[in-house]
Amino acid sequence: MQETHQMIWPMAGLLALICLLGCFVYLTIIFPHTMLAWEASGEALSATQKWRVALSQFCGRNFADIVVTLCMLMLGMGLWIGVMMKGWIGGR
Repeated sequence: MQETHQMIWPMAGLLALICLLGCFVYLTIIFPHTMLAWEASGEALSATQKWRVALSQFCGRNFADIVVTLCMLMLGMGLWIGVMMKGWIGGR
């Protein structure tokens, strides 16, 4: 039984890292494509308007993607905090 617990926490840490990496990739690579599409349309918008327009278009079209991303982020953070509290990373 003890071996199982020693296996679970490293796996949870790995899963947390994968979730966080997935969120990072999603927000840095996929989301800016929406911004580029609006800039390519040639509309002159201020920075705040650009973000508002991009966010409204993105939420309207891909609301499920945002929900999934937020869930992954919360799962990743929850697992990461759990692993930290367990002391696996602290090396205790």
